[in-house]
Amino acid sequence: MKARAEVIIYSIIIVIGLLSWVFFPIWYLKSINYSQYLTPLGFEIFFFNRSFTLISPLTLSALVFLITSFIIPLVWRSSKYSLYSSTLASLLGLAMIINSLIFQQRYLSFHGYSVLPTPNGAFYIFFPSEESFTFPFYLMIVSIIISILNSITRASWLPVGRLTLLERIVNDVYEKGVINALTNYFDRFGVKYALTNDRVLQVGKVMIGNDERLNVFFPSTETVVFGKKYVAYINKDGEIKYLNIDDGIKLTLAKSIEEAEIVKNEERMMYGE
Repeated sequence: MKARAEVIIYSIIIVIGLLSWVFFPIWYLKSINYSQYLTPLGFEIFFFNRSFTLISPLTLSALVFLITSFIIPLVWRSSKYSLYSSTLASLLGLAMIINSLIFQQRYLSFHGYSVLPTPNGAFYIFFPSEESFTFPFYLMIVSIIISILNSITRASWLPVGRLTLLERIVNDVYEKGVINALTNYFDRFGVKYALTNDRVLQVGKVMIGNDERLNVFFPSTETVVFGKKYVAYINKDGEIKYLNIDDGIKLTLAKSIEEAEIVKNEERMMYGE
């Protein structure tokens, strides 16, 4: 399965945000001869010509969560839960950044004084200063909003490139399993089928199931057997053809529709329609 455009958009924005954070602080406090910068490693503090690095596990955790948030939906594409996990990771990353700023307000600022750490303690410095968020922070906020939108809409909010019906069926087969996905669509389309023990599906004369649930050695009808990586199709003459999962789903749908039409025609003949 290829990655959705919405997921790629999110990944590009969050990657740009993270890369820009390496070169630009996500937040800063500046005065004449004193400044604080929030970097991926923690706080960079400058006073005249001297600099101090205060490494923070909060910003390092934020970096890990944000990287994880765009890797998950790119690697784990077969389930909607990857989108939920991605959103959760991005929100945790934002929470770590917010906690870093809370840390700054509590330990690096005191009643308008800025704190300058030293090996033996700290200096309290008062300069007129300004503080602000920067470009990387706003990119991350935009990416998190997109991630939440992906979770709500299952990454289908763009007006272009929407999934076709076949693509939706294929996605549902990956997410819910072949039996649950096909019975759901058969119910919606009015296709008659028989289900045995919630594991073996029969449409007309076609048997559909998993490799551990069907007798693949002596099939009595056309049989489609779904394995973990491949699909085996056994025709009426007992010949076996191996397909990949996507092609196997397409074949199953074609055979099911064909058999459903035959059943419908037979019913019409029986009732004289």
